[in-house]
Amino acid sequence: MPYAANGGLGMGRAAGGAASEAISETSLLLGLKDNRNRLADLEKRRAIPDDPDKVHRVGNLVAIHKNLRILFPHNRDVVYAWMKTPSPLFNGFSPMDYIRHDPVNSLPRIFKVRRTLDQIRCGA
Repeated sequence: MPYAANGGLGMGRAAGGAASEAISETSLLLGLKDNRNRLADLEKRRAIPDDPDKVHRVGNLVAIHKNLRILFPHNRDVVYAWMKTPSPLFNGFSPMDYIRHDPVNSLPRIFKVRRTLDQIRCGA
């Protein structure tokens, strides 16, 4: 998820390759080019770009996080690991790998992850 438990974008806090991977994932989820400075600026200002695509992305990511908090209210480790955990719901891929597989269609894929969690939460 783009917002880490500490309220930030969750980037730049790890060392080396992990930080680069976090920046790459955050960029993909927000529909931005891999740009450390741009992400740092958005994090500093706590701003969402004024673009309907970005607003939809953030809304869906917040809904994914909310669903996970409802489904796993007593296990934050699962909440924060779920996006990187392989699942039969996504043909054995993690939700993040499912989204990453087709970057051009990342928004519809983010929406599919959200809808999947909506259905699980509602018992469908």
